[in-house]
Amino acid sequence: MRLFHHDARSLGPTSRHRTLEVASQALALTEQGDRIQMPKQLQGLYPMVTRHFRRAGLEPTQDVIWGMELSHTACQGTQSLSCHSFGQKEHEFFPDPQRLEATRLLANRRKVMRLVTELGLSMPETICLNPDDATAEARIRAFPMPCWFQPERTSTDAGVHYQGLLEVILMAVSSRLPVTPAASADP
Repeated sequence: MRLFHHDARSLGPTSRHRTLEVASQALALTEQGDRIQMPKQLQGLYPMVTRHFRRAGLEPTQDVIWGMELSHTACQGTQSLSCHSFGQKEHEFFPDPQRLEATRLLANRRKVMRLVTELGLSMPETICLNPDDATAEARIRAFPMPCWFQPERTSTDAGVHYQGLLEVILMAVSSRLPVTPAASADP
């Protein structure tokens, strides 16, 4: 039997939707004979989710522990933990309220700017480019590399990538901005 213990809160502050998403992803990985822990607030949605999974050809486990406390599933040597287990000592340091507060602070650009100013740190350079910006290429080429690159405005960091190659950035924005990526040196 595999034991699936997961918790969306390890990703930082989460919404009810994100909790449902993480729990359903873990549930989709289970098979009959596995055991999974799921947040109690999702108990009412469980029948609908499992019907959906069965229609898609999956056979998720029916062995559900409604609650995320590790004390419910202390390892007894008969279970192999899934990749969704964060370890037996997770409860000692998780969730960390200070970490959640730091995540909330860092997720807000204005608060970060205020904190950086208060600490006397230099603010990272940022440029925003518009499709009608005739100077886009020159501005990109003048930007210090390596940098963090976000090709489109999003409310999350999902599209932010660390990039050290100028040509990769120029190629990524060439469909929306007036830039001319250099030809690749590869044959």
